[in-house]
Amino acid sequence: MKYIIFSEVCQEGISGQPVACYNANMLRKEDLLAYRERWAEVEAVQREELRSASVDLRWQQLNAIIDLAIGLGIFKPAEDESEVYQQWAKLKEKAASQKPRVSVE
Repeated sequence: MKYIIFSEVCQEGISGQPVACYNANMLRKEDLLAYRERWAEVEAVQREELRSASVDLRWQQLNAIIDLAIGLGIFKPAEDESEVYQQWAKLKEKAASQKPRVSVE
């Protein structure tokens, strides 16, 4: 059986001295791979659910988000249409300035 040893030391204790992890030597490679595969399957199911969601369901979800924002007091309706365009321009500019997300596999 092959085990993956992340580290013999997980954290520092109160005195500043290293404290050994109780499970540092207990993770097997097979267990970690099985864990990742299970979550990959969950992600695939979630993606399919999102893809197959009806317009009616998405509209209900959008309304729920707006209702939540209103309830929390963070929804500010625009006074006129130009404010909406300005807000979208700010979001577009912010999105363009961010680095693209890279998935690590």
